Amino acid sequence: MGWLIKGALIVPMASLAGELGDEEGKPGFSKLWFTGDIAVAADRIVAIGEDLSLELPALTTKYGELTMIPAQGFIAMPGLVNAHSHSVMNLFRGAGDDMSLEDWLFKRIFPLEDKLDGRAAAIGAASAVLEMIGSGTTCCCDSYFFMDEVAQVMLDSGIRANLGRGLTDAAGPGSGAGRLAEAEALFKKWQNAGEGRIKFWLAPHAPYTCSDEYLQEILAKAAELQVGLNIHVAETRTEFNESLAKYGMTPVERLNSLGLFDQGPRVPVLAVHCVWLTEDDRRILKDKQVSVVHNPQSNLKLGSGIGQIPALMAAGVPVALGTDGAASNNNLDLWEEIREAALIHKGERHNPTLMPAAQVLQMACPIGAKAIGFPECGTLAVGQKADIILVDLDQPNMRPLIDPISQLAYSAGPANVDTVMIDGRLVLRKKEFLTLDKEKILFEVQQKAEELLAGM
Repeated sequence: MGWLIKGALIVPMASLAGELGDEEGKPGFSKLWFTGDIAVAADRIVAIGEDLSLELPALTTKYGELTMIPAQGFIAMPGLVNAHSHSVMNLFRGAGDDMSLEDWLFKRIFPLEDKLDGRAAAIGAASAVLEMIGSGTTCCCDSYFFMDEVAQVMLDSGIRANLGRGLTDAAGPGSGAGRLAEAEALFKKWQNAGEGRIKFWLAPHAPYTCSDEYLQEILAKAAELQVGLNIHVAETRTEFNESLAKYGMTPVERLNSLGLFDQGPRVPVLAVHCVWLTEDDRRILKDKQVSVVHNPQSNLKLGSGIGQIPALMAAGVPVALGTDGAASNNNLDLWEEIREAALIHKGERHNPTLMPAAQVLQMACPIGAKAIGFPECGTLAVGQKADIILVDLDQPNMRPLIDPISQLAYSAGPANVDTVMIDGRLVLRKKEFLTLDKEKILFEVQQKAEELLAGM
């Protein structure tokens, strides 16, 4: 099936990412936005320009009939990329608020996790995917456990996802062996499922929950499978100080000493949070081509601090955006993260020129897509995957429209998301979910959360 998105205000993000220019000979890419059309066939964008009317006969001859989606009054842009989520934790939304990370994790979340089963995980994941698709997120990076059930939900929903089974050996030597074997089995089952929509990486939880020996086992397995690593790093001052006390190294220095960053493109590394970094840490991340995920709202809510993201990006480290899980945020609204990331560093550094709108939108689209292993997403260009959202401009928060880039970063929200296409398939149209049963999911997640919280 093919589509013709007609008359949209197109924000391709390609020129923002510096990936396409006039030398490519593609219309419109010297502009940050333009009014035009997008043709989609199968899972790809096959044409984009200010007016595809003259090209339409040739396109239909080659690809078949294209169903028109009238898009006047809408911004067409790449789908948002949530580079860090824990979808199952939608079950715990509001269950551990106003606590330090250590108390939140060890006194609240871990006891709740002990009560989970595969069915509960599937319900939590479905709730998260409903929330993400409904707010314009077309791609996520998600790690937890019961990931077989989570992967099935992601596959059925139509979302694009990088998944990982959380890995720890905090219970002592050998305690993580079964988890690593499970992760390998999940990789073999799910890698490139859904015609490439699902990827499976290895996900060591954090330096403080993984021994040196276990991290090296995980790295060896990642090198063998040639998959990436997704790990929480330097999230809190406590983690940072304890690493210095125990190892004489920062968390980043310790991971580097173990060779975790040394595999290059064969084993890309996604370092999540990175709130507490030294200048040497930033140099290591840059030199070893590590990608970082900024989770501003979760870090604020847990009192973890404000990462020095402008300095990190100035050092040349690619930084994506994530929401973290709903237990520590408490939502999966990436529009809020975009706005927070644009504002918080301005305020902290007393510099309104830091983190401009265009830069933060890059974090939420092309930088995020590349960081989690989907470089064919995140921009609107011929040959790219057709992950496209339509943002409704005829809403009070979007008028007057003067600068679409500014409007998207500072004004837009889930209520503006009208249509979501992933891999050339409509999953949301005129705010109606086409692959998910909204009423059933909302009922089940409420019921299951109450069951899990009973007696706590």
